[in-house]
Amino acid sequence: MKHALKIALTLLSAICIPCAFSQNAGSTLAGLYKNEDDFTGHKLSYASSAPDAIQTNDLFESPRVTVHWNGQTIHLAKKDLFGYHSGKGTDYRFYQNSIYEMLDTLAFYLYKHTGLESNPGGKGFRSTTLYYFSKKGSATLVPLTIQNLELAFSTNAKFRYALESYTRKDGSLMDYDPYVKEYKVKYFLTESLK
Repeated sequence: MKHALKIALTLLSAICIPCAFSQNAGSTLAGLYKNEDDFTGHKLSYASSAPDAIQTNDLFESPRVTVHWNGQTIHLAKKDLFGYHSGKGTDYRFYQNSIYEMLDTLAFYLYKHTGLESNPGGKGFRSTTLYYFSKKGSATLVPLTIQNLELAFSTNAKFRYALESYTRKDGSLMDYDPYVKEYKVKYFLTESLK
């Protein structure tokens, strides 16, 4: 009897779990954020579950976004939008015709930008990932460096001292602590504000 119950539960799980995942995947919408308030309130314009409803045209840093909406093709200027939410659940910000993935918004905004850069010697291209931050969502993006963080938070001595004691290399600013589920640089700032 126990064996039959175990088999029945296994079969039920095999049927129900994929259904649950397919419902979640289909209900995730892509859409545009017109401004920072829309982003913080997660209010999407032109929301759609179609995989190609929003085309950000980021390969050549086009100044436009193409939206396929209700049978129409609409072209919008990136400069008039804050960003977009992908159908995969990731948020992006438009800044100077480029697209920056929003990694974290606690205490300050942290971004990632992956683009093409020419190889040394001028033969071909390679993909590079750079990190940026802004104190507010609509503020200027600045490269994530120790010096830029110290300038941005110059009045917060605790944070500056924590940075100095933690690292001397910009690359370690993206270290992530899986135990507290937070970037270490964000942890240092939130702790310095207590």
